[in-house]
Amino acid sequence: MTPVIAISGPSLGPSPIKRPNREQQSASSPPSCSSSSVTSSSSPQQSPHRKQAAPVPDDKKDEAYYERRRKNNDAAKRSRDARRQKEEAVAARAAFLEQENIQLRSQVVLLKNETAKLQLMLFSKPKLLDPKMLSAGHSNSSEQQKPESADI
Repeated sequence: MTPVIAISGPSLGPSPIKRPNREQQSASSPPSCSSSSVTSSSSPQQSPHRKQAAPVPDDKKDEAYYERRRKNNDAAKRSRDARRQKEEAVAARAAFLEQENIQLRSQVVLLKNETAKLQLMLFSKPKLLDPKMLSAGHSNSSEQQKPESADI
């Protein structure tokens, strides 16, 4: 069974992607082939299990034959159109994701720069976080610095 993964985008909606599992890949390709060495060609591959259709003689071409041919041609056209539409949707989604990736990467750079700037500000001014002031709590710092001899 082929797993279906749904990918949704803001304007493209869910678009299922079918991926063959390992059993189907190994059953459909010879053991010497790997998925990285398989190249796609412009003509579809013929299945080894299907034999070539013998041409129908002219005397057997009746209305039913022409109706079947018309239906088959229409179905093939719909299939090609659907495949083309799916490919265009995948390409549009890929372009959208590439743009989003660029934006997110630039945002990461900006945030890293801001983090570095804030860390530099934090560590270059150590007197702002004086441990004496932190341990005193909310008491006034001028009261802590009064000498005891001032009471005399």
